[in-house]
Amino acid sequence: MIQWTKDEAQQYVINYHNINTPDSFTLQGVFERLQCIQFDPLNVVGTNPELVLQSRIQGFTKNQLSDALYQDRYLVDGWEKQMCIYESKYIPHFTRVRDYRARQNAKGLQKYFDFDVHQITDEVYHIIQQNGPILSKDIHLGDHISYYWSKTKTSTVAIDHLFHQGKIGVHSRKNTQKRYQVMEQIYPNIIEEDPFNSEEEATDFYLLRRIQSSGIIRNKSGYHLSGLYIKNKSKRTASLKRLLQKNKIIEVHIEGLKDIFYIPKDALDIPIKLHDSIAFIAPLDNLIWDRSIILDLFDFDYIWEVYTPKAKRKWGYYVLPIIRGHRFIGRIEFNKYKSNKPLSILSIQWEEGIEVTNDLTQLLGEALQRFATYLGASSIDYPKEVLSP
Repeated sequence: MIQWTKDEAQQYVINYHNINTPDSFTLQGVFERLQCIQFDPLNVVGTNPELVLQSRIQGFTKNQLSDALYQDRYLVDGWEKQMCIYESKYIPHFTRVRDYRARQNAKGLQKYFDFDVHQITDEVYHIIQQNGPILSKDIHLGDHISYYWSKTKTSTVAIDHLFHQGKIGVHSRKNTQKRYQVMEQIYPNIIEEDPFNSEEEATDFYLLRRIQSSGIIRNKSGYHLSGLYIKNKSKRTASLKRLLQKNKIIEVHIEGLKDIFYIPKDALDIPIKLHDSIAFIAPLDNLIWDRSIILDLFDFDYIWEVYTPKAKRKWGYYVLPIIRGHRFIGRIEFNKYKSNKPLSILSIQWEEGIEVTNDLTQLLGEALQRFATYLGASSIDYPKEVLSP
């Protein structure tokens, strides 16, 4: 077991995620390290995947991600940890996850909406096969039913189910709208066959990826360890033992914390190269999937308040953590960005004890300029009082 101080653990975690290092990942490098990035369509200053990538890739532009997904097909958006983006070569490895999600989706539709989705999926699949790539709004089949948020066409419900199953995928996008096509036509060279011979093999693969995605975990249930098999603590505990025996992971004890932590064994080969710069972190960044670890390790309590009523928000609607070197030093909230307009800042809120020095102001300005360049903003507009502690 490795023994770390908190400071050593902090440095490891931030360096593992390639934040505030002189090295710039390629897009492929990010996914080789982190395995997947959680997808969220909300776009204030970029979607969550774009925000994750801008903090790790120098000169990142949104087109890089779009090209990898819908031209090169190196990446795919599909079910992994919730809805994620991951390398398309792993599509077969998530056969069991898709089957599980499809079963759960069908049960939910039957239970809550009294709708048997299987009565329409074959017909919708045939329409997409013959006419794809196609937008869901261009498929008119069946009646409307009450759905989770509003009344929805039954054909749209069927599209969602086919996507859960992995029978159709996103061929391309028209702004935020998805064009669907059958998977065999999008990824003709991928044989969609479950590569695992047992549940244990699948669990070990899935859990190791989640450890690689986070960089560090402890064996406590939470949103970061959601998903087929690994959400079950007894199965997860057995898998951790197997991964230790296979020398895929290593145990870590951190000074002042009672839990045993786990990191990828290969992560020990990554040299620490942190330097003094500032980065803005996505609200659903892999780094902060387990916010209890961030609280215990960094003493930084982050809450994403998008779904919190405005009157009850402490920090703001869409607030990004600020990291300097390997320390969380504050939070920043931007106005919704509009193309070719100035990047506008609503607020910057510093952690207790942070002094706004000339060095900090300079590093912040450099970080804001990089962020503005990523967005294509014409300038940066912020009131001077945001630099007040």
